Amino acid sequence: MADGAINIDLKLKSDKFNREIKESSKLVNEFGSNAGEKLDKAFKENTDKAINKAKLTKLS
Repeated sequence: MADGAINIDLKLKSDKFNREIKESSKLVNEFGSNAGEKLDKAFKENTDKAINKAKLTKLS
């Protein structure tokens, strides 16, 4: 059994590679942007709907 190492050299066009890294980084950073505010808004909307439905049920 032989022990060894393999080295792989990649040649990339730096301008394209750097642009793709920046775009990927931006996507990851923006993934959770405003998530808390959207959650709060959705929660309030759904609780308001539940309250209104309960009021209508009580009146029936």
